[in-house]
Amino acid sequence: MDEKGMKIEEFNPEQLLQLKREIIERWERLPPEHQATMLLVLLDHAAWGRWSVWTWLALNPNGGEGS
Repeated sequence: MDEKGMKIEEFNPEQLLQLKREIIERWERLPPEHQATMLLVLLDHAAWGRWSVWTWLALNPNGGEGS
């Protein structure tokens, strides 16, 4: 739910795009070390589930080897 108590399914496409823009704007204000730790938190969050592995592989083309 967002701060107004709406479930994400209740957003229309334009509202979702606006929410994404706001997240990116706030993300860019974070110092790099906080972006890094926040990324770890997001990857560990249950909602990511199977996407966390896909994201890790996409960011590490060698499958994590040599990194």
